[in-house]
Amino acid sequence: LEQLGRRHRANQLREACSWLRQAQQQALLQSWSLDLIVNLPQQSFEAWDWELSQALAQAPPHLSIYDLIVEPGTVFAWRQGRGELPLPDDDQAADRLQHTHQRLQAAGYGHYEVSSWALPGQASRHNRVYWSGASWWALGLGATSGVGTERLARPRTRDAY
Repeated sequence: LEQLGRRHRANQLREACSWLRQAQQQALLQSWSLDLIVNLPQQSFEAWDWELSQALAQAPPHLSIYDLIVEPGTVFAWRQGRGELPLPDDDQAADRLQHTHQRLQAAGYGHYEVSSWALPGQASRHNRVYWSGASWWALGLGATSGVGTERLARPRTRDAY
């Protein structure tokens, strides 16, 4: 998490997942999701498999697995340009994604979009609405709604909100 610039720690993530599972069991929420990034700099196959195991141990109803993309103009791009962030080669990346598919299918998850996996009945409603072209309203800092053909962005800071 630290390598990605995240401020939270793994134990905080596990606590949040526990709270979410309890809320779902009590019918306080219908579903929740974990997002993971595969093919990180210096990430071994074993390290990815361990991270995937840790995620599956949290029993999320939905998982999104994203391949790291280093965007120009970012700190990652700058560090990669300096040779500080060696990424897996294409064969290694493909092996990890294939392994991920096998692990998630074996755990009962269905693959329904490029990056999305869900247990039966847990596919993301937002994703289905987005790809169908229907409208949706989003609330909170930086949230973006889609109403017809318009995108409406919420303010990104608390003061502006």
